[in-house]
Amino acid sequence: MHRQDRKNIVYPFLILELYISFEYSFLFQASAIINLNNTMLVKDYAIEGARVNPEGPCF
Repeated sequence: MHRQDRKNIVYPFLILELYISFEYSFLFQASAIINLNNTMLVKDYAIEGARVNPEGPCF
């Protein structure tokens, strides 16, 4: 097997690997941002609930 042939086989895998890692990092960041927003929303809701209803938030 020539070195050139081996290189031709390696390149698509390299591109695929980069693409997958990029996709995963993007998805991970997106989910992290969504989780952060949800946490802040829940916190605000709990604080508002505590202020309106001192007995405790009614979920």
